[in-house]
This record gives sequence, C-alpha cells and structure tokens, in this order.
Amino acid sequence: MNIEVFKTDVTTIVTANIIVSEIIKILPHAVVNFDLEDCDHILRVEANDICKDAIVKLLHQLDVEFEILE
Repeated sequence: MNIEVFKTDVTTIVTANIIVSEIIKILPHAVVNFDLEDCDHILRVEANDICKDAIVKLLHQLDVEFEILE
C-alpha cells in the first residue's frame, strides 16, 4: 500500500468532502481522508497504485493550495 500526504489550505468539511469524492472518481480503490484539525489540514491518499500527477492536477483544478509532504 502506498501513501501520499499533502499539506493543504482546505478548512471546511464541505470542501474536503468534494475533494475526497473527486479523488475517489480517479482512484476508486483508494482510501482518502482529511485531518482538518491538524494545523496543516492534511490530505492522505492510500492505494496500491497512486497516480500522484492525477491528484496534483485535480487539486490545481479545484484551486487548492497544497504541498506534497515527503
């Protein structure tokens, strides 16, 4: 299982749910969640095959400010 972690500017559950839904459309077997209580508003994506470029493109399309955490 691979994990990608993103620091984001997402602050509302509504926005987080939209992003999670959109990621699941492109990665249907992924486990996707936000930790909005964390000061970095962390987005985690877990899947066997993660297309990081597709997630980055989607976040850009949704005007989400983010940083990939290594």
